[in-house]
Amino acid sequence: MICSYLKNSMIMRYILILLFPLFVQSQTYEINVYQDSKLALMADDYGNKPFTTDIIFNSKIKHKNRLVAISYEYADLQKYYSRISSGIGIYYSIINHTELSHSINMGCIIRDKFKGASFGINNELSIIISRIKINFLLQSVYRTDINNIRFSCFVGVGYKITLDKSK
Repeated sequence: MICSYLKNSMIMRYILILLFPLFVQSQTYEINVYQDSKLALMADDYGNKPFTTDIIFNSKIKHKNRLVAISYEYADLQKYYSRISSGIGIYYSIINHTELSHSINMGCIIRDKFKGASFGINNELSIIISRIKINFLLQSVYRTDINNIRFSCFVGVGYKITLDKSK
């Protein structure tokens, strides 16, 4: 269900070829799950009730303060909404056991019969407790289905897998 013009795009092929060395050399992988904090607690102006599901599943590959991420978002809104995206970014430690990351991504929105490209920026603060992470994500996405930029705050948990035994 990926938009055909993104799937067949030469640009995406070149990006994957350029990023291949990062996949091979990577020593840290993460799996994260987030829930939109506003929709989890209260209703919104669009008719969505409290406890509305808006979940992001995210996988990250990290190497030398760079990251590559693949995400899937599903929201049980008034109309079906899902978004798949891939992105690149940077991350760094700001204090002990705290990490900050910034990334840009592009992907595809699927909402009812609409399919279109989307672009986003993510800023994430993570508190690291051993291999478990508590994540706070600020997401801004250009939504082509409504021709507008939406800002969302997510809270989530993650699990970090490190292949280098010295870390």
